[in-house]
Amino acid sequence: MARLRVCLLILLFCLSPALQAQLPGVHAGVVYWYQSPGGEIRSSGDDYADVEDDLGIGDDRAPFAWVGVDTPTGLPGLRFQYTPVSLSGTGTVERAVFRFGSIDFSQDTRVRSELELDQADFIAYLTPVDGTARVDLGLNFRYLDGRAEIEDRDSGDRERISFSGFVPLAYGQVRLEVPGSGLYAALEGHVIAYSGNRLLDLNASLGYLLPLGVGEVGMAGGYRWLDMRVDDLDGFDADVHLAGPWLGVVLAF
Repeated sequence: MARLRVCLLILLFCLSPALQAQLPGVHAGVVYWYQSPGGEIRSSGDDYADVEDDLGIGDDRAPFAWVGVDTPTGLPGLRFQYTPVSLSGTGTVERAVFRFGSIDFSQDTRVRSELELDQADFIAYLTPVDGTARVDLGLNFRYLDGRAEIEDRDSGDRERISFSGFVPLAYGQVRLEVPGSGLYAALEGHVIAYSGNRLLDLNASLGYLLPLGVGEVGMAGGYRWLDMRVDDLDGFDADVHLAGPWLGVVLAF
């Protein structure tokens, strides 16, 4: 619920008349994302646990939201995006044994698991092409704040690992509009790869904006793919992905 409030606050901030008057070029959205997870996690140096097969973590739904400001020509535009990820599940360990932190989980152990991976994006970008076809290029400083917890449902033993840190990413977006129709299509990407680490976040969307008062309001839907490999972030390793469709409300002023 707290994560949903953050997304709604972003939307209300964009609806502020004072903001609209002072900063034309504001664009924002609040959407719901159907998240289908996969991959493996481990504490550094130990065995991997499969997110689905060993931990029983399954599909979930959560919002994500963004607000951006196109600044005057020559200055970089700014965008903030918030993506909460909170997954949980129950399952039975399928492999012979795996160690997470200080606890060994043997085959057939019943476990309860939680995986959180909240992400805050701070993006600065330039727009070298602007018109019915638009191109944004820039840098994203993404803050990852996460937690992984596994509990033995029979003994009550549990291990929790928290991790956080900034990850710099290349950012790009291509957007095509159908003149006079309000229809648009966009493809957005955030990417980096170095020293065994990798983060790829792709988002394809279709939307419709309807002129209303001082701005435009509409609907958008799309598909987002997040693929992440982390090597020893505060003692946490992961090779996980989240993917699924999303649908929500978009605004432009």
